[in-house]
Amino acid sequence: MISTRALESRSEKNDHHARVACKPFSTMLLLLLLLLAFAVQSCGCSCHVSSAAQLITVVLLRTKELVTFFIGVIVTCVIAASFAEVQVVDAIHSVPAYFVLGDSTLDVGENNYLPNAYHANFPPYGETFFHRPTGRFSNGRNVGDFIAQALALPFAPPYLQPNATFYKGVKFASGGSGLLNTTNPGLVRFISLANLSWHKQTLHVKICGFFESYIMCSIIIHRPSIELISRSLFLISVGLNDITFGNLTNPTTQKQYNATQYTNLMLEAYKSGIKVSFHHLPMTLYASGTRKIVLFGEGVDGCEPIVRIQNNSQCVDFFNELALEFEAGLKQLVDEFHVIIPGLHLVLAYQYNIEHDMITNPQSFRLKNATAGCCGAGILNAQYQCGTKVPTNVTGVHQTLCKHPSEYLYWDYIHNTEYVDKVKFQYYWDGNTSFVYPFNLRTLALV
Repeated sequence: MISTRALESRSEKNDHHARVACKPFSTMLLLLLLLLAFAVQSCGCSCHVSSAAQLITVVLLRTKELVTFFIGVIVTCVIAASFAEVQVVDAIHSVPAYFVLGDSTLDVGENNYLPNAYHANFPPYGETFFHRPTGRFSNGRNVGDFIAQALALPFAPPYLQPNATFYKGVKFASGGSGLLNTTNPGLVRFISLANLSWHKQTLHVKICGFFESYIMCSIIIHRPSIELISRSLFLISVGLNDITFGNLTNPTTQKQYNATQYTNLMLEAYKSGIKVSFHHLPMTLYASGTRKIVLFGEGVDGCEPIVRIQNNSQCVDFFNELALEFEAGLKQLVDEFHVIIPGLHLVLAYQYNIEHDMITNPQSFRLKNATAGCCGAGILNAQYQCGTKVPTNVTGVHQTLCKHPSEYLYWDYIHNTEYVDKVKFQYYWDGNTSFVYPFNLRTLALV
């Protein structure tokens, strides 16, 4: 069982390691003075000296070892503190930029510029941190934002934002995007890893187009650009819509595929966007120089409010099976790529176990509601999207907004609150292999 209290304790220890290590400076100085006084008194009673000079000599001899010891402690403390500080500084400056790919879990406003898409550019989205809607499907920051802050990087803008500055990164994540063509087919397909290799609106074209505008990518990729990209961090979060809407809006999918078959389709699409092939896929992520990639697993998708209302407010086991199979497949993918692609640092950030613990034991995370959305309308606040108008012909249903979003697992019908994303980030940044595999994001930043 994991808990917020334990997490905060571990985080506090990491943040204040150097300060705690060197706190006793004043105490040691006081001890030195007391020991010196004791030595003088002791010698005055038992030592036979004929002059003040001899007294000072004896006192100094008696305190020599103690002084040497404390100097050693002080030097060790300074070195430890310096090392801890260097670690933090190195972690920050080892990543010059970050790039975000995926769906609404990492979208920061890309869909604001896409008319035929899911939107979150209206109140009360963004109210907690930004105090205005930004296009994020949250009341505040998402996991990608917390990672940027940990790296001392600014929030990267969405790729379609006019006159945006991309020097420290860019976000291509678009709400509604999926791995499979059958996911949300009526929406604009801004990101589709399944079509990564050829389609003009696919990921590699957008990435290459961005780098070309800064003389960083052409027919032959220049070495300086490869070095920059290789030090940058790529975040990929996709699969939620394939599992949820790919099945909710297409019931025949459940009849055509079992959990293993469906997740295999998703994983094959994932692989096509990451694997190296300089002849047929010259602009895949790896071929463009990417060496640090974070893959986000899936949460407990079968227990999201929008899924529960289709099943008498109960979780849908099939969706949870898909999420578990998908995360297991991503772990195999990470292991496989570490063997076949040298120098690629692929990290998997688990979500399922964290969310599962939040649902089964919400009190451990100071949550009071792990089933309904904080904002929305209807059953579990999931029948109508947060902030939208309820049709006039629907009676007895009104938009509601909870007073304390940090007490909720879900912000709206499907997305986490900022608080939950912060908890997840903390596990990913400093956690062990139960939460992030094969090592945490702090370590990845230093690679």
